[in-house]
Amino acid sequence: MMNVAVYNPDRLFRLSSRQYKDQARDYHVDANYWSIRDGTTLSSAVWTLEHGDATIGADSEASNVSTALITTSSEVNSLIKVVLTLADGQIGVQYIEINVPDVTGNTKDYN
Repeated sequence: MMNVAVYNPDRLFRLSSRQYKDQARDYHVDANYWSIRDGTTLSSAVWTLEHGDATIGADSEASNVSTALITTSSEVNSLIKVVLTLADGQIGVQYIEINVPDVTGNTKDYN
């Protein structure tokens, strides 16, 4: 499953995703629309945990897309902030919300 946020400075939104405890997934922030529109390239991206209990692995940038591996550590929702910087100095912000359900609390006894 791919988790991709397409960054568009004209229409901001928060990517919302569901992930289980101890699961690791790649997340991608695609800055192609923005960089092509403005004739520049993605220079860097900084991924930070704003809230929650998740680990952000090393990020990489290629072809105007930033990718990071995010691992959830508990049944706590997390909010990730990605700050994108273009080669011409423009800065954009993308948020990724990761919902982590408590599957052990939702079991039913069918006996």
